[in-house]
Amino acid sequence: MKKALAICLSILFVCCFALSANAAEKDQGLYFSIGAGYSLPGTQNDQYGGSWDFTNGPVAKGALGYSFEASPDINLRTEFELSYRKYAGDSHKSVNGTVKDLSGNISYLSGMVNGLCDFKTGTGFTPYIGVGLGMSQVTWSDVKIAGYSYGLDDSDNVFAYQAMGGVGYALTDSVTLDLEYRYFHAQDVSVKDRDGTIGTLDNNTNHSFLIGLRYLF
Repeated sequence: MKKALAICLSILFVCCFALSANAAEKDQGLYFSIGAGYSLPGTQNDQYGGSWDFTNGPVAKGALGYSFEASPDINLRTEFELSYRKYAGDSHKSVNGTVKDLSGNISYLSGMVNGLCDFKTGTGFTPYIGVGLGMSQVTWSDVKIAGYSYGLDDSDNVFAYQAMGGVGYALTDSVTLDLEYRYFHAQDVSVKDRDGTIGTLDNNTNHSFLIGLRYLF
């Protein structure tokens, strides 16, 4: 995580000093944004007391939104976003403490409506915060505990929310470089195994660090 964050920060500052410090962001209009980064999933727990761990993985997102001026110091943005996260299986710990390898992967395809607040600083840097609400399709793809002949292969659509904070830097009048942190949470997921047994898993959370570009039309 530290290495990925250091790389993102290096890219940000190289871009900042390579361009004019007088670059200014447009105040309002339709925009499109894309971003990618590194995501850290939380440990999930089932109804039997077992826990499921997954490795860190990639996250990518794209959004279409509109920015408008709320006051001389604040811009507000609203946007619709699609995002994707994927994590490979790591380990499973049973209620009696036995730990076994976990294969397969879990993914989150999410559609969110976000609201964000930009704080104007009079410079090329614009800090921002935001929240989002939406739905996430959580898919378990052949998630298998070592020693078992079959795995969980099912999906569930659940309510999700997220909170975000970051800083944008105006590369040009229309293009902004974003460096961002996100906390994402999806409701408990229910999935069926091959025999039809339903398993419920909680703590569908993850922390993500992204770098992206925003283009204001």
